[in-house]
Amino acid sequence: MNSDSQPLPPDSSDPPMHHDEPPSQPRPAADAPTGSAKDPGYFEGLKQDAEDLKQAAARYASARAQLLGIEAKEAASEIGGAAARLAAAAFFGVIFYLLIIAGLIGLAEHYRPDSWPIATLIIAAAHLILALLLFFSGKRNLSNPDRFSESLKQFEHDREWLNQTSKKH
Repeated sequence: MNSDSQPLPPDSSDPPMHHDEPPSQPRPAADAPTGSAKDPGYFEGLKQDAEDLKQAAARYASARAQLLGIEAKEAASEIGGAAARLAAAAFFGVIFYLLIIAGLIGLAEHYRPDSWPIATLIIAAAHLILALLLFFSGKRNLSNPDRFSESLKQFEHDREWLNQTSKKH
């Protein structure tokens, strides 16, 4: 029905209908494109919608990229400041440690004169043992062959699925 509430005239391509029979195919809506798909203007609305969607997606991606850039700058500033403070803390921690060692050697010399070389060697040996323990512990953890095994297994499953899917098509 049109806006005047009068029935639409039959289309010349429609077969004649009897009033008691339902139509065999529904009629196109009033705003549906008319004509043939070979007509150059037939898909213009769809092309414009696709272009609008593409531009909206580009604006959305651009806005997301700008937000990511701003957040990355803020994070870099925060992380840079934190890293500088941690480096300063490590530096002063090392200075403190060296002064403690010097103080222990000085105490040993105070209570047992001429013992500072022995105290220094004992402290050096303790540090060597600690360094070797840490070295071999770290080396053992780095040589773990099962690292990322689950992820590698999942990548292999994905690769097999892609190969099977591409063979079907």
